[in-house]
Amino acid sequence: MMHRFFVESELIARMSFGVLALEGSIAHQVANVLRLRIGDEIVLLDNAGSEYRVRLERIERKLIVVRFINSQPALGEPQTKITLYQSLLKGERWDFVLQKCTEVGVSGFVPVVSERCVAQSREGRSGRHLRIIQEAAEQSQRGLLPMLGETMNFAVACDQAIATHDLAIILWEGEQGPDLGHALPQRQGTVALFVGPEGGYSAQEVTLAHECGIIPVTLGPRILRAETAGLVAAAITLYSFGDMQRQGTNLSDLWKLNLKKASAVASASPVA
Repeated sequence: MMHRFFVESELIARMSFGVLALEGSIAHQVANVLRLRIGDEIVLLDNAGSEYRVRLERIERKLIVVRFINSQPALGEPQTKITLYQSLLKGERWDFVLQKCTEVGVSGFVPVVSERCVAQSREGRSGRHLRIIQEAAEQSQRGLLPMLGETMNFAVACDQAIATHDLAIILWEGEQGPDLGHALPQRQGTVALFVGPEGGYSAQEVTLAHECGIIPVTLGPRILRAETAGLVAAAITLYSFGDMQRQGTNLSDLWKLNLKKASAVASASPVA
């Protein structure tokens, strides 16, 4: 698999006669970390939905020169756009959420200050967190960098989610109603997922969210950690809308094919 790098779209536009010089972190990564060689190929991403396959023609410590081969739309972006409204978590737990949810296909993150948050607002957004998102997006073959919003309090986040998404859901272990899979509609749309902090949401917060139009749901009989719940919920949502399957894959047809093969094997087996 070729290494992938997000670059400013202005750089792509400045490509002259199919040749582009790149400096800074990408040159350092190629030359000093990955130790790629002349003739190796990499993929440049413009964060606008396209990817550009290029060949290394010159490699120095602080500069590389690449030649354009071809371009195509990035294929790793889901049709379903999920914004994860994650209550602030401490240290590595927040890093885990950003990294793994980017990998699975979340399109945006909003750090939220809720009643039982232990982490402080300064832990929601930093240059390091943006780098975590970028590296995860490059590794997982995304074509767009997920947005990382400014930290906001819970009530404001509820209002924003309802105003900007087709569906808003809050995960709560105390919910006795529908689970996430049954709460999702049949058609795709933009989805806001609310996940609480280490201590979970208070009943008052869930009531406030519900009054705003956010649907409380459960993830089932097991209690997940705060950093795990968003990842699981995003994966369920994307799978339900067909965004975890490769293009052209029909799961129903695959099941039918497997059952047909199993039946044929059983019929061919000698009777004891």
